[in-house]
Amino acid sequence: MLSSSLWLLLQRFFPSLIDRADYLIKFNRTTDEAFELVSKSMNGSFLKLPVKRSWRTHFWWLLGGSLVIGGVVGLCCFVLSHLLSRLNLGVDHAKKHGISHEDGSRLGGVAIALTFLLVVIFEALWSGTGSAFDDYGDLVAFLSVTLPIAFIGFVDDISQRLSSSVRLVFMALFAIIGFISFPQLMPTGILQEFFGSENRVGLLVFSVFFFVGFINAGNMVDGANGLLSILVASFFGFCFYLTKTNAHYLMMLVVSVFAFINLFGGTKIMLGDFGAFGLSALTILTAFSVYQIYNVSIFLYASLLCYPCIEIVRIFTARLWIGESPLTADNQHGHNLLFAGLSRLFSPKVANSLTGVVIALISVVPAWVLLALGWSYQTDLFLVVFLFQSLIYIAGTALLKRFFGGLYKSGEGSQGMRPRLQEP
Repeated sequence: MLSSSLWLLLQRFFPSLIDRADYLIKFNRTTDEAFELVSKSMNGSFLKLPVKRSWRTHFWWLLGGSLVIGGVVGLCCFVLSHLLSRLNLGVDHAKKHGISHEDGSRLGGVAIALTFLLVVIFEALWSGTGSAFDDYGDLVAFLSVTLPIAFIGFVDDISQRLSSSVRLVFMALFAIIGFISFPQLMPTGILQEFFGSENRVGLLVFSVFFFVGFINAGNMVDGANGLLSILVASFFGFCFYLTKTNAHYLMMLVVSVFAFINLFGGTKIMLGDFGAFGLSALTILTAFSVYQIYNVSIFLYASLLCYPCIEIVRIFTARLWIGESPLTADNQHGHNLLFAGLSRLFSPKVANSLTGVVIALISVVPAWVLLALGWSYQTDLFLVVFLFQSLIYIAGTALLKRFFGGLYKSGEGSQGMRPRLQEP
């Protein structure tokens, strides 16, 4: 396990640190005393932000959950998320969502990236022969395509001024350059399978279209509700189930921890555009790679990642039908409408988390259940599953829009607040 390997590495290179940690745990018998020690260590000259006493129990629940899910890797992700959430950088204002009275952070994707980077470095040091993630394929190629895309999101997280058209143009440009530079990342054979012929230009157009399209779809559903994180964690869980590679396991682990923090930590920190762009890009590139090696049915992919795929098609079609730009932002997405309905029954924070869980479960549960029952990951029968999921989403969104769509126009909402969620 990666988490146990990282813990052994810490014991080997930092024995005094481990001994000190053991001593402190024994010495500080109460949660309050232990919290005072941790909060003091985190309130150095760099942060200069006090920790509220009311957050003590919440802090320890999140810390404990992160440890249970991810071990030392989970601890690393939690600490980085906690530290980054307190920086005066990439601030996401509370009024943007209507589910919290506190400002949050858009640097969750940075916490995931740093955790992944630290584990890769530690694994390389531990093995002594190189990265333990060589079985992931050409990691340099993956990062060379993913990081420029993620950088667009990081710039938007910091400035929050990039228009949708500017992001789309640069995204397409980086995608074209990336696939031309690393043609092995394109899903060779997919056009032959579906259209009977294939050429380089056609494959490039196909790859760029689906790559850019899914990144925008992933960004569209990202918010403070953990939805995208759950979908990505499930996807990499499937990849690990199939390939048994360390990198797939690590991505599943880290993103699962972050999804937990996102769901139960309120709006303290969310993926942000860096996280949404980067994870979505890495997801589609991994899908291309695994398809080439294992010939996975693209309809299984569609089922596991159903909601963002359906929602981007639905919302673009609806906007074009009424003569609006498909890049126009609004609050009429399925997750916005479900939140509006759930906020009538629960507090805004609880309704927000339930929104992400409910929609994500509809996407991930059917495929996992059928795989467990013996369905082949190569069968195109998953098309039936995808169509059924699509029907649920489209019909459900239509009903929600009929009953709750007006809330965003009238300004009504749970507890007198206007329900607003993150938009692309």
